Formats: sequence, C-alpha cells, structure tokens
Amino acid sequence: MKVLVIGLSGESVFLNVDHFNNIGETIHTKNRFVEPGGKGYNQAIGLGRLGVDVSFISIVGNDSYSKTIKDVLVENNVKPLLIKKDSLSDYAVIVTDKTGENHVIVDSSLSSTITFSDILMFDKEIQECDIILLQNEYPKDVLYSIIDYYYKLGKTIVLNPAPRLELNEEYIKKIDYIIPNEFELTSLAKDHVYETLYNKGLKHIICTRGSKDVCYYNGSYHYFEVEKVNVVDTTGAGDSFCSGIVYGIANNMDIFDTIRFAIKVSAYKITKKGAISGLPYLADIKE
Repeated sequence: MKVLVIGLSGESVFLNVDHFNNIGETIHTKNRFVEPGGKGYNQAIGLGRLGVDVSFISIVGNDSYSKTIKDVLVENNVKPLLIKKDSLSDYAVIVTDKTGENHVIVDSSLSSTITFSDILMFDKEIQECDIILLQNEYPKDVLYSIIDYYYKLGKTIVLNPAPRLELNEEYIKKIDYIIPNEFELTSLAKDHVYETLYNKGLKHIICTRGSKDVCYYNGSYHYFEVEKVNVVDTTGAGDSFCSGIVYGIANNMDIFDTIRFAIKVSAYKITKKGAISGLPYLADIKE
C-alpha cells in the first residue's frame, strides 16, 4: 500500500543540558546537533526507513535549508512533494536534559500560511495513495479540508493529534485511526473519552501513555506493556510510534501485532540521540 504523509518540515537544533533552566537562570549546553525535522517529517522518514512506499507533502522556504530537507527525504526512501514559498523554512529548538526528557520550541510561521489549494498541487499523488497520515501541525481549516477530501475518496485516514487541539465532532467520525498521547487525548472529549470517541464513529483509538503502557480501545480496553530500555532521548518517540502503526496498517498486520511492532520501533528510537538519526530501519527491529 502507498502512504502519504502531510506535515511540517524545517530545521531542528538539539541542545543537551544537565537540567532545564529555572526562570532567570542561564545554563550551558553540553553539545549541539542540527538535523531537519517536524512531526510529519519525522514520521515520513520513519516509514521510509521501514521500507514503506511513502510520499511527503510539506511547505518549505526559499532558504538554503530547503535543499537539506529535500535531500534527507530522498536519502531515506521518501518521495518529496514540496511546496516552496518566499520565506524562511520553519525552525525548532529541542532541549534535552540528562534524564532524556525534552522541551520543544517551534517557529511554524511558514506552515501557518499553507492552504488546501497548495496541497492540491499534488492531487495525482493524493489519489494514488491508500493511507494518509496527518498531524495538527497545519491550520485547522486545512486539516479539515484534507480529512473531508480523503474521506470522500474512501481512503484510510490516520491522525496523530499533535500538537494538542480540539477537533470538531464532524471530522472525528471520519478518522479511521487516532494516535494521541494522554495529554492530547483529553482535548478530544470531556468525559469517558475512549467510549465517547468510539460512539462518535472512531473505531481505533491508540493512546501512548509514556513509560506506563499503550492503551488500545475498539469497544473494549486492551493494554500493552512498553519495552524497558535505557532512555537516551525521547525526542521523536511519538513520531516513531506512529510510523510503526502505519507500517502495520500498510502491511495488513493484525492490530495487536501492529501495536506491538510500533512499541518496538519507539523503544529503539529512545535509545538513540536525535529525532531522525535515531529512527530504526526494518532490519534493526527484526534483530
């Protein structure tokens, strides 16, 4: 099956510190690392490394870094479908402490300008794909237009609702799989969240709950233990998990096996530094 990812891309700067600074406190980084990133970007790379036939639609600026964004996609078996505008590419700073936890600051000024018409520049590729993977990185009206369009085509829609954002009930029921963390899940319904979303038509709810477990709800609750590993960097853990889930869907795997596979993908990632540099290849997971 062919997968299409639509999402943010830009330059990511990683800083490692002993601890996060308090108000008024200046601290020094131990090292600095730069690579392209963005939730959608990371997820597309993750799928490419797992051997999935994947394309990626994103908006980039006219700066020199847009070439790096494209080159890294190609190097990782992702077909780049890039909308270029006269601006600077998006930018993020990720600060990671000695426990592997991170704080993220994003400048997504360019992504805020994208329109559904921009995305339809690649309508041929949209039509050819079987599965679409989305996040909340683009304006809500653009997200809704994409969901509407793909829903009418009868394709499989997977949403990673990050960053946290409330969604209109009309669009929730058009999503096939939703992959939030606990914080993001609470924005989707007020009470009895799993049951409420299921009753609204969302049949596959896969919630990552940090180091506790993964909860899957399809009318009943199923819990999956996470792998116990030496945590180096949690940046991109959720993105790698999403890639693992979509890999399973694209390969017609049983949903329980799909979740177990995604847990392994995410566990591998957090043992490595960086968001993209730590993403596994299929051979890594098979080992």
